[in-house]
Amino acid sequence: DGEVAAYVERVGQRLAAGFTSQKIRIWDTRNWESVTLPTGVYGRVAFSADSKTLTVNNFRAGIDSWDLATREKVTFDDPDNYSCDLVRFSPSGDQFVSANWSGTVALWDVQSRKVIWSTPAHRSRILGLAFSHDGKRFASGGHDQLIHIWDAVTHENVMTLQGHLNE
Repeated sequence: DGEVAAYVERVGQRLAAGFTSQKIRIWDTRNWESVTLPTGVYGRVAFSADSKTLTVNNFRAGIDSWDLATREKVTFDDPDNYSCDLVRFSPSGDQFVSANWSGTVALWDVQSRKVIWSTPAHRSRILGLAFSHDGKRFASGGHDQLIHIWDAVTHENVMTLQGHLNE
């Protein structure tokens, strides 16, 4: 099936994997039953904090967001290619942050499906994204050996850490 990108939800009852063969598979880890959903070209995946939504990054085609109860899909259009690699939801689920291979970070509003803010944060590919537990800050870590801590409201760079080993 090609490259696989796997992600386990916070509660630990679901495992999702995106495949380059344009599908995602979601397992219930309590009984290992699964469902398969169609997706776009790439397929990196992320669960919302409440585990009700799964996003799938589609290379140069936006972000697919699946309601896991109804299996309905909505697409976040991404003409500026902010999201071709990673997505991580805020704890409240009303926003998510995305990253692309060229180092841009974008903050999205889930309800409007629009980018609230974006910036060229790193000199190269972003390898990791995370929100703080209270949702007030988020972090981006890049191949450029920088980790930026961002204020989720003002969008200011609060701190930059240096020196991770690209591992």
